[in-house]
Amino acid sequence: MGKKVVMMVERERVIMHVRCPREVTEDAYHEVVEFLGSLTPVVQALPPAAVLADLTGALRYWRATPLQLARRVRLTTLARYAVDTRVGIGPSPAVAAMASGSPDRDGIRIVTGADAAQAIAPLPVSELYGVGPAQAKTLTAYGLHTVGALAQVPTGTVQRLLGGRLGRQAADRARGIDPRHELDRNGRARTALLDTVVTVASRLRQRRQVAGALSVHVEWVGNAAAITRTRTLAEPTAHTEELRVAAYQLWDGLGLQRARIAALSVRAERLTDGAAAAHQMTLDGARERLWRAEAAIDRANRRFGANTVRPARLAHRPMQEAADPGQDGGRLGATEDATAQRHEEP
Repeated sequence: MGKKVVMMVERERVIMHVRCPREVTEDAYHEVVEFLGSLTPVVQALPPAAVLADLTGALRYWRATPLQLARRVRLTTLARYAVDTRVGIGPSPAVAAMASGSPDRDGIRIVTGADAAQAIAPLPVSELYGVGPAQAKTLTAYGLHTVGALAQVPTGTVQRLLGGRLGRQAADRARGIDPRHELDRNGRARTALLDTVVTVASRLRQRRQVAGALSVHVEWVGNAAAITRTRTLAEPTAHTEELRVAAYQLWDGLGLQRARIAALSVRAERLTDGAAAAHQMTLDGARERLWRAEAAIDRANRRFGANTVRPARLAHRPMQEAADPGQDGGRLGATEDATAQRHEEP
């Protein structure tokens, strides 16, 4: 009896990077993001002026070529929203972003996987996706002025110049390789998660309390079912970064990449008096600097209003209402919880 073998051929990804002018208004930027969302469900906003969109599945739906969709984006954003966009299309987010940074005369540039490395080789190393001014200065100091020159250097050497992770990333992208397999499909939900964590952490610090555990509660659109996951923290804390890491770990563990989220809440539990909580000594200078910056942010928000200073990812998001410190000077009872919630309908 014979055996049938089916071979699956993976299609080359088609990623679009849309670059708005730096002076684009917040409202116009949101309009561009929403319009791209009408073309493909896989869209990732990159505030304040760029958007990524995966067109791999949308091309067949619209029966269009990448160039046709790019022209539609350019024409629509200019006619409807008065935003003169630049569009780059490539096999990865990094290549697409570099293509939009050096478009052709029509404001569009398309780079295929076969010629990706050759297409980006002449670009200045400062235009390599993910390389900032400081890293570009380091590379040029060693005579690596173009992306093509960087591509010829062994990965280990680039890592010694820029550091382990960033060096490998820069070496791969210089060769037209981007290891990321997909965009952030649930970017809105992840942003909402960060928003709630920032609110909960701020409330805890106002009340001079720390949390021993953190819970994430998720509800789905059109479904009464919900799920809650709780994580015990390594030590009681009210620091935003530590609560954010715990919340993201809980979220990633749920595996909800394709879920439509109706409501998302974060709850700080096992609250105790911050002055009485024990903390592990640390020699981590970066962590200490982060805590000092957090204290400065709290002072600025108390003086100029809640959410005056907040993470860049929340810059284009409506502000949460200020936490009410209460009549007792802002302290919760030991058995009470600090909770923040956001509703999402991606």
